Amino acid sequence: MELYYLITILSFVKFCSSNREIISFITPENCSEREYFIPSLMTCRQCNDHQKSSLDRLSCICEKNSKIIDKVSEFSSCEPCPSNFTATLDHLHCLKKTNVTCGLKDIELETEPNGLPLAKKSCIRCSPGTFPSLDRTKCLPCQVVNCTCPQTSHEWLLDGTLCVFSQNLTLWPDERETHIVEYDIVGVDVESKYLKKHLRALLYKCVKMKHRMSCESLGNLCTIQMYKDERKVNPCRVFKDYRRIPTSSDADRLPLPWIYYGEGDASVALNRKKITSKYTIRPGSRKSKLQLVAARYNLNGSLIKLSELSPVELQLCPGLWNGIESAFRFGARYFHTCNIPAKQLIGQLVSTEPIFYDFYLQYDDGKKNMLYAIPLLVRNIKVGTTYPNKVSL
Repeated sequence: MELYYLITILSFVKFCSSNREIISFITPENCSEREYFIPSLMTCRQCNDHQKSSLDRLSCICEKNSKIIDKVSEFSSCEPCPSNFTATLDHLHCLKKTNVTCGLKDIELETEPNGLPLAKKSCIRCSPGTFPSLDRTKCLPCQVVNCTCPQTSHEWLLDGTLCVFSQNLTLWPDERETHIVEYDIVGVDVESKYLKKHLRALLYKCVKMKHRMSCESLGNLCTIQMYKDERKVNPCRVFKDYRRIPTSSDADRLPLPWIYYGEGDASVALNRKKITSKYTIRPGSRKSKLQLVAARYNLNGSLIKLSELSPVELQLCPGLWNGIESAFRFGARYFHTCNIPAKQLIGQLVSTEPIFYDFYLQYDDGKKNMLYAIPLLVRNIKVGTTYPNKVSL
């Protein structure tokens, strides 16, 4: 049986018709002051009571006079402070209102060094063992209970900044094989310092805490490793039950990005006629150009921006800008290859970190702008000892 994999670096998309290949074109700017944007779903979602959206519209925070009462969920739950009380700047406590104004060199102290709240705000220098915040308004407590991580039952991750119960890490043992990256072309295996530091923490935060950005980062790491999942601890193993076109029911499971088409999905996706817009091959016509949109992500899974894609943004070959606009013309066959030394390629990159793209086709269905998730075929993906995508479709 021939095996096909259509690989696309795409996130979950909003349910539309029988699946979520076509979605409304929404950006964080479309979200209201009480909504946050979910990049993997391309939608705005309402914040909970007594919350407002952050400035970048990517999370929810407590309102000005509300305090945090629960940190278990993705965004902390909040409740309003009583009358004559005001919330601390970190929204962890409610303090009695006061007219105290601190001097320019003072820190507005709201809690004791042990984390207990003061009766009211005061101005004081940070005590030994604590450190001032960047805005010079509070002394920051330790990140874990009692400032210790019990070695008998817990384990430090992320260079000692994340304390995790050891039983929650049994699926991902700390073994050297976990950090190995294979380069098949040159036959070299390299131990990755980044994987050694981040992989187990990302797996824990994605699978156990359902943290969206961590799941997005796992998708990025999976693409870097060319979608290989043979190893026991591997970013691609998390996606084993998601190798298909996602549906609305997937939103209630792990918030994983969509990076795989399943076996048999390739021919189905390529032969569908879901896009209602009409195009022409007539040069100069507005309908002769494909309008592509890209969601860009950092390696850690954070969204950089969602905006129209320019052909130049994908052009790595030097000195070939003439005629590049034809790459996005409807009906045009655009193909170009070039050889670039790795040192030169790395040197010409503007960003110090890789950027990961989700590609969409924007079109008008007659009522509003829509996005269609563009399938991408990665021909050099390797499954075992074969390259299934090198067989022509």
